[in-house]
Amino acid sequence: MRVYCILSILLVFILLFSCSTISARYKSGTTIAREKGQTGKKNIAVLTQKQESGKKTIATFTSPLFPAVTIYGEIEEQEYGFVYYMTKVRLIANWPNGWTEGNYEASGKLLFTKVDERFTCHIEDPFKLWDITSGEIRYYNIYYRKEDGLVKVKNRVDRLCEISRFLKERGLSPVYGHIKQKTMYGPGFTGEIIPFLFPERKNFSKLEKEGLLPDEYYKTKGNFPVQTVWGADLSWRTDYTSVVFPEHLVPLRNSGTLWRDYEEAPLLFFSLYNITWFFDTAIHDESFIKISEEE
Repeated sequence: MRVYCILSILLVFILLFSCSTISARYKSGTTIAREKGQTGKKNIAVLTQKQESGKKTIATFTSPLFPAVTIYGEIEEQEYGFVYYMTKVRLIANWPNGWTEGNYEASGKLLFTKVDERFTCHIEDPFKLWDITSGEIRYYNIYYRKEDGLVKVKNRVDRLCEISRFLKERGLSPVYGHIKQKTMYGPGFTGEIIPFLFPERKNFSKLEKEGLLPDEYYKTKGNFPVQTVWGADLSWRTDYTSVVFPEHLVPLRNSGTLWRDYEEAPLLFFSLYNITWFFDTAIHDESFIKISEEE
């Protein structure tokens, strides 16, 4: 099965890029501060331009802030620089026992205005995900493909977007620079969200004693009996769920669905959490430099 996964990814890569060559690459001026154990900094965004069969210029847009997401689009050259039209998105996130993969229609328009040797990015139309076009999930030796896979991937993405919105409303950081490590944006993603969403997985009693659980839990402590329920083969405190989570997320946490979304696609969760902030804040007026070109 591992060989099948590798061959599938290679086939997609070949189909996408076999008829194109890299003609230019643009890297953002802003970088994410050095992380422990790494030798350098990562540019906050990279636009890779490819010439496809001499007919049109396509480009991929990537960022370490959303590593499970690749944005595809087309470039239109202008006197002042170029325009980048975003048209689709590919999502792919692996875990030791499977993967989540999906393709979405997308829209958005970025203007890259040349100033001296740099290109300044302006958002003409905001980035937006539209309809899902395909999806597939592997869970151990179970494969969800075609319509079943499409529905499951869409539901997972919808849930992760909704839980991301909820966490931001509750005051968590609007962006994280790394899924685990501390960066210029603060602590790692998992270290912040797991104690909030899944304190049972980080020693509930210890977090409770250290005052690290949400305020409303302490305010209502004793008003609800301590009860647990099993979901995804794990135990969840329903008293915690009922006072911390909004009504529509209660069954998702108590059933273990949210935990499975996180466990099976942590990089996708991280990516969807960050991508809104990226286009709302980080990329506007960002400076890019052309760093390579092939004839």
